Amino acid sequence: MKFIRFFAIFFLALLAACSPGETEAQCKKGICVSIKVETGVQALEPVLFTIVVKTEKDVVGLGVSVSGGSIITIGDTEKIPAEAQLVFQDKRSRTWKITTKSGVEYRISGYAMFPKPTVSYGIFSYSLYAYATHPDSTVVRTSINIYLDSSGKQVEDGNAK
Repeated sequence: MKFIRFFAIFFLALLAACSPGETEAQCKKGICVSIKVETGVQALEPVLFTIVVKTEKDVVGLGVSVSGGSIITIGDTEKIPAEAQLVFQDKRSRTWKITTKSGVEYRISGYAMFPKPTVSYGIFSYSLYAYATHPDSTVVRTSINIYLDSSGKQVEDGNAK
């Protein structure tokens, strides 16, 4: 009976860890960053992303960026912390500077738009990147892969491979 209970808990934990649309936080030298994307991505439709940043120590001027590479469009920002100041933006990326407090989570959310696949067959992979850059040049990077079918609808990670 204990084995069944253990297996059930293990299986639930495994499912939670593999949930589509979210990365685990990547950490380096006391700076952690993660990114998630709402599920149900459709090509040429805005989809909400959220970046979460947390530092072990107070940091003045921490850079936080989102980038869609050369093909994902970064649209309007929905929510930024009061401490954040937009310092760069173009069609494919945004960068903010934040003065962080130790142990406090900062969330930035906005919209990304994935392109329509260019051919009528197959599965297409797109990556959305989040970065946290300490003034001492430490960079923490994470990304999330989104898979779209040829009609532009999201495909679950397990079905894309």
